[in-house]
Amino acid sequence: VPLRRVVVGERREVRSVRWEVVWPQRVIHGEGSDPNNASIVLVVDTGGVRLLLTGDIEAAAQAALLPLVQGLAPPVDVLKVPHHGSADFSGALFQAVSPVVSVVSSGDENARKEYIHPRATLMGALGKWSRVPEPLIFVTELVAFFNVEGYSKLANPKTPKQKARRGRLGWS
Repeated sequence: VPLRRVVVGERREVRSVRWEVVWPQRVIHGEGSDPNNASIVLVVDTGGVRLLLTGDIEAAAQAALLPLVQGLAPPVDVLKVPHHGSADFSGALFQAVSPVVSVVSSGDENARKEYIHPRATLMGALGKWSRVPEPLIFVTELVAFFNVEGYSKLANPKTPKQKARRGRLGWS
């Protein structure tokens, strides 16, 4: 698949999926992570559903994005929550977007450091600022690292794959 640079304002369509690049409008230096705040943000329309995909933007970029998403018509239905649900968020952005569904993509990728994503304050803000009384909030919190703790052995391996492993199971 060829890679190409996208620019703000670019609109594309593939089959029934349309999207527009709305961020980064400008470079934000020294307020959080420069690379995070330079994440690509898309407004996507498909099948009568509007999504706002916010990448890894932090509070400074969220605040700068706010005027661009206020009053979107049609409104955003699904919000991919910025920056893994960290404490560095803009409640004003959530209020402006007022999603029905929010998706928090998080998971600790390092066994030595716990990021505690998503933050409880962020989850509360998502619930408070949804435009429906009972919003759906999905969290992908999965631990992305495993250690071998030992092996289990099946009493009666039945499939060829199980027999090839001599009934042992395990992962790392």
